[in-house]
Amino acid sequence: MVTLGTSLGFAADVTLSAPYWLVPTGLQGPIPGMSIESLTSNNNLAIKWFNGRLYFAFRTSTHHHPRPPVWSPQYLKLDEAQSRLHMVSAKMTKDELGRLVSTGTAAPRPVWRIEQEASQRLGTVFNRQLWSLVADKSDAKTWWRKLYKEGDQIADAVEAANVGDRKVDTLLGQFKSLLTSYDLREPFFFEFRGQLHFYFQQIEGKAMTFNSLRTWHQRLDGDQWTEPEPILSAGEHFWDIVEHGGLAYLSSYSGDHYRINRENLKNLVHLRQSKNAVDWSFVDDKSFVYQGGASEAALLFRKQDLFVAMRLDDGDERGWGALFGGALAPKLSMWKLPARANPGRYDSPRLFEQDGQVYLVARQNLCPKPDGQFDLTKNCPFDRAFLDENTKKAIAAREGILGKIQRKILSLKNTGNGTGVTADQNGVKLDANAGVSLQYEYTYYFDTAKRTALYKWNDQTQTFDWVLALPSSGDTAFPSLQRISPKELIVANYTSPIENGDWSWKQGQQNRTGIYLIKLTFK
Repeated sequence: MVTLGTSLGFAADVTLSAPYWLVPTGLQGPIPGMSIESLTSNNNLAIKWFNGRLYFAFRTSTHHHPRPPVWSPQYLKLDEAQSRLHMVSAKMTKDELGRLVSTGTAAPRPVWRIEQEASQRLGTVFNRQLWSLVADKSDAKTWWRKLYKEGDQIADAVEAANVGDRKVDTLLGQFKSLLTSYDLREPFFFEFRGQLHFYFQQIEGKAMTFNSLRTWHQRLDGDQWTEPEPILSAGEHFWDIVEHGGLAYLSSYSGDHYRINRENLKNLVHLRQSKNAVDWSFVDDKSFVYQGGASEAALLFRKQDLFVAMRLDDGDERGWGALFGGALAPKLSMWKLPARANPGRYDSPRLFEQDGQVYLVARQNLCPKPDGQFDLTKNCPFDRAFLDENTKKAIAAREGILGKIQRKILSLKNTGNGTGVTADQNGVKLDANAGVSLQYEYTYYFDTAKRTALYKWNDQTQTFDWVLALPSSGDTAFPSLQRISPKELIVANYTSPIENGDWSWKQGQQNRTGIYLIKLTFK
């Protein structure tokens, strides 16, 4: 494990303001000051202060997923999630932003200017070509293959059919999750060389698959946003973008995530660089920096070296949970990572540095205690092999009926199923190469409570120590960070109603969430 930088050896004294709600959890109707209807799930967001304005982008939808999964009460009510990716802005200085958050509900609400609705903007570009494709114009088929992938089944279907005999609604119905029900998520602002860039992700409209279709980019030109243009490779999902040494660096990942069949796992993590934040090439011409079960890689430069915090919930030969490491300059593509993963998951990770310390804002998994209360100072392991027996019993006691049925089925599959997986005393061997173990892990993880937490890197233990939890519960953790002074940081985040602190992640995903701003002050 590479040690990057030095540690002060103690936690900074940090205070937390009360949350200022941009989209309240109890809201009914239009969002105050925006004239935008808030739907049930508000779970992806980004903020950025640029040229005297605060920009705010957020997804609002009828469900957390692009389509409700089978365990959701909305499964039979919603054929798909009606999702919108909005962007607004308000005129204010950084000082005014800090006072707004500090003052809370007593402060006058900002006057928000509607910048765009990204779903509508993309639809204009997308549908223009889509209808040409349906009409079997060769340029549209070429466009589709170039945009997504060679040999795509939609282009093949059009090419194989007689256009005159093929009804448009048949084609749209057959490929609905790709053509008309896709979901836009992961908004991200990035300022580079005096320009503001906006990125978002298009994923297929299916539940529990997270099939990434394309990354899209826009640039602020004056007071107007350019048309969405595709960047990166088809199926490549960006996560983080940082600036260093006059270049922009981007982390991304690709592959079949959450796949039950674990053979020949091809998930890849990529590191790219750019001189204009639009055209991205691989660092050191290396097409990937990690292969396995990893996805979201948060980036931070400490002087010339690269620090990385990476999500590892798909599992691989290093285990389950998270990986922390990095690369030493100048070989930034040579990532050095521990042989064994940290057993905890730190989902939606965002890194920043404060007074020489590395901090992480990410999801926290709570361990229930035998008395039903939670240990709020720990990130409960995602890898169940690291749970003590009392914690396992406490988790089982909280588990919903669906989880109990699924766990029983999976434990039976693990005993003598001829796959080489041997059951332990709890019914399951937590082998990252066993597909049933993946299901087992997710069943447990969905049924546990969550928070969004601040962590501090410990160079001695080579892991992150818990510092504090942000107001949060249930479905939570998609932080976006904006520094407003050397000692102050604004964090935007989403959450289920904070009074429902014992809600599981699954409960939160099928109920309402809201978005707030909060200020971290370091002393």
